[in-house]
Amino acid sequence: MSIEKNIAIIKENINNVGFNDNEKFDISNIIIASKNQPIERIREVNQILKPNVFGENIAQEFRAKYDSSYTWDFIGRLQTNKIKYLVAKTRYIQSIDSRDQCVEIERICRNNNLSQGIFIEVNAGKELNKGGIFPNDVMSFYESIRDSFKFITIEGLMIVAPKKLDGYYIKDTFFHAKDLFDSLNLIDKNIKYLSMGMSEDYIEALECGSNMLRLGRAIFKD
Repeated sequence: MSIEKNIAIIKENINNVGFNDNEKFDISNIIIASKNQPIERIREVNQILKPNVFGENIAQEFRAKYDSSYTWDFIGRLQTNKIKYLVAKTRYIQSIDSRDQCVEIERICRNNNLSQGIFIEVNAGKELNKGGIFPNDVMSFYESIRDSFKFITIEGLMIVAPKKLDGYYIKDTFFHAKDLFDSLNLIDKNIKYLSMGMSEDYIEALECGSNMLRLGRAIFKD
């Protein structure tokens, strides 16, 4: 199946989700997860889906692909020593889960008079083999970094969900994540994005209130 057909299916699926008029999903909030995709396929998607944002998972791969004519987010596990490759080249670093990462971003931004948007990564399933802050610790982590960094803005949560087991389990996880997002949004209107839902579960994520998706396989699959 072509990329164009895949995107048409995604748009149809999104339109079939019941939204209130003021909650219509913004197609520009599909993050095109381009890990392992050659630049030629990125250019192909760029011709079909606009406006768009590409999301990379590996700092070295991002560095090799980077083209300033595209908009990029970073959505993968983040090593502190690789942050220098991302600051000011990415719109958002979505995978922040430690204060040390924030300290390094702040240092680079201060030295270069830059600013950087970030999301807090939430390990919604409390899985020990994944990155992210456990849900019960997100509020305290937010409070610990909120006023500490002049050059960083916290603008969203990125939800890392367990592998899809069944519809009930994943939706329960997503509903709890939406509640957490709503709680933070009440006290900080800068936190406006809930990056939740990937190729295997984006419909459930939308049904639970996600306003940003990270889609790779659903776009690039043959």
